[in-house]
Amino acid sequence: MQKMPDDNSCLFHGISFLLDPSRQPNSLRQLVANEVQSNPVQWDEATLGKPRAEYIAYIQDPLRWGGQVELNIFSSAYKTEIGVVEVQSGRCDIYGEGSGYAKRVYLLHSGLHFDAVKISGQTQVSSQSLSAAHAAVLQLAAEQRSSGNFVDQDTMRLRCKICGYIAVGDYAARSHAGGTGHKEFAPA
Repeated sequence: MQKMPDDNSCLFHGISFLLDPSRQPNSLRQLVANEVQSNPVQWDEATLGKPRAEYIAYIQDPLRWGGQVELNIFSSAYKTEIGVVEVQSGRCDIYGEGSGYAKRVYLLHSGLHFDAVKISGQTQVSSQSLSAAHAAVLQLAAEQRSSGNFVDQDTMRLRCKICGYIAVGDYAARSHAGGTGHKEFAPA
């Protein structure tokens, strides 16, 4: 596992490390913004969870996290499957699966943070060695889980940076944000 900086751009650092070491996180954020801007039918408000212009401004802010939308865009842009293994559950989601891509990369997700995975010293896995690589990543996630290296999103405590409200769990934080418009939280 290759630790990524804990600076709210861990997903972008991970993609850079695994797929495009010449690109900095901010340029990857711009890649996402450009894709959303140029494909309004695919990346509509319902898919993005907010109006497109708001999303574009949001994703360009280095304080904002990336997730499923960005992973889908990166998979397509780099013609690579991106496997994301949730440490807590061991679940693996494969972005770009079924698209015919010949390679795959892996990220571990702790609940709040992405780290890149190297397998046998390699950042990318070919389609011929997927089974062994997948098993190795699941084993790594199990080791991280048994060491307690994850955040339970249902029980984590978050403090609203605007009003000080303490939310227990992601759902409570999202509810607070939806009711108040307050969208900045920190671990409590």
